[in-house]
Parts: sequence; C-alpha cells; structure tokens
Amino acid sequence: MVQALRVDSGCVYWTFEAAGPVRSAILAVPSGEKLSGDKNVLLFGDQVGWFYAQDAETGRLQWKKRPEPHEAVRLTGAPVAYGGNVFVPVSSWEETRTTIANYPCCTFRGSIVAFRIKDGSQVWKTYTIPEKPRLTG
Repeated sequence: MVQALRVDSGCVYWTFEAAGPVRSAILAVPSGEKLSGDKNVLLFGDQVGWFYAQDAETGRLQWKKRPEPHEAVRLTGAPVAYGGNVFVPVSSWEETRTTIANYPCCTFRGSIVAFRIKDGSQVWKTYTIPEKPRLTG
C-alpha cells in the first residue's frame, strides 16, 4: 500500500494498493505534461514485478508496466529519472528456486529498462547477464 499524507495534519490524503509489496524508493518527478501547470508523477516498483507511474496529487494510476515476464521478477532497486525517461533496475528472487530439484536453474538474466515517463512506453532494455550463462564451477 502506498499512502500520501497531508503535510499540515499528517492525515491520509490518498491510498493506492499495488499488486505486491512496495520495497523500492518512490521517485517523484515532473510528468513532462503541461496541462494546467506542471504535474508530478510518482515512480516505483513492487516485489511481484510491476512498475507504476501515479499522479502525485491524486494517486490516480497513470500507467503500469511489467518490465520482465519471468515469474520470479521483483523490483526493489530505486528508479532513476533523466531526460523524460525512468530507468528501472530489474532483479529476481530466482535463488529461492534452487531448493526445487527439477527447477531449470539460472533462467533469469537481470536487466535495466528505460520507460518514457509520460506514457510508459519502453525505450530500451539491456541485460546484465549474457543470454547463455556458462558454468563457472
């Protein structure tokens, strides 16, 4: 659950329920849209692999993306914004699967994904591990 609190009273202003636990930093940045003044957007990920952009004033969801289809994806790293894009570090909790005897180990590669802040479209994605991992010992 993400909550916005009023500065003057500390009371809850709005709440938003994500698909999973939110453990990453929440980044507030200008949305890049000039509607009736500058709007700010909140950017964050959850532990089941969804990344969100919310209107900071209302809590209304602007867009929601899953940067990786792997079932063990989780987003716990802090996003970074630059030049109208947000850069999302993508990790997994695949290591917990190693206790399952028939699990085909090491299928997650890790990545960094860039999304456009204004609409959530993917700009690029780069992996942190080669496509075919090699045995190291």
